Amino acid sequence: SSTNHSSEEQNKGISKHPPSVQDYKKALQSAFTKVNKEVQRISHWSYQGSTAVAILFHTFKNTTLPSSVTTTILAANVGDSRAIIGTSNHKSIDLTIDHKPNNPTE
Repeated sequence: SSTNHSSEEQNKGISKHPPSVQDYKKALQSAFTKVNKEVQRISHWSYQGSTAVAILFHTFKNTTLPSSVTTTILAANVGDSRAIIGTSNHKSIDLTIDHKPNNPTE
């Protein structure tokens, strides 16, 4: 029926499994790349500075061991921006690496 066909079309490409850490990593990379390409495409923006930080907490519950939970922090940054997190013992942890023009990997 047309209703079934419509539902099938809507669900194409949708996994029955929850997204993995790698899925989210690829999504962040894709989003940052897409925005960069758009900025470069617009001539009066191409020489402007941009900054962004995105942090994602991914929690995975093991279905075979319900008490087993793993949380992964994904961090992405561009430009002159950084992310840090504070710990319960009053320490800080860098979640990103600063972008510096003298860094050969830039």
